[in-house]
Amino acid sequence: MELLLNIATLAGVLFGAWQLKISKESQVAEYEARFVERYEVILARFPDEFVIGRSELGDVDATLLRAFYSYFMLCDEQIASRQAGRIDSRTWVSWREGIGLNLRRPTFEKAWDELSDVVRDDRLSHLCEWRDGLAALQDVDPRPGLIRRIGSGQL
Repeated sequence: MELLLNIATLAGVLFGAWQLKISKESQVAEYEARFVERYEVILARFPDEFVIGRSELGDVDATLLRAFYSYFMLCDEQIASRQAGRIDSRTWVSWREGIGLNLRRPTFEKAWDELSDVVRDDRLSHLCEWRDGLAALQDVDPRPGLIRRIGSGQL
């Protein structure tokens, strides 16, 4: 009889652990989905030519600069969330590639320069640090201990 109680207890504990894992995965997915929704709203504020990299940034009006700043803020929050462990590693790989691609686009680089006084303040510290690592050819994952040189194959 005691063996059956032990087996039932173990089954209950395993089921509870499984439920916790499923719940956490669901919470992470919902959290990440909110970032995706915000990204899509911000992206819709840019002319298509800027997004696909077929147009240079000429004279920038305040509305467009606000859109770039909103994008930079979103990136900063994504990096901070990854650093805090709230973003899944598979999601981070995709976001990291997208952020890096956008930051290397001439239009985004020019907007960064236009906003340089603002982007270097504390409000975008995560993005500034991450961008500096990107410029140094590091594959930067903001999770503690997960910075590696591109091509090293180590993580």
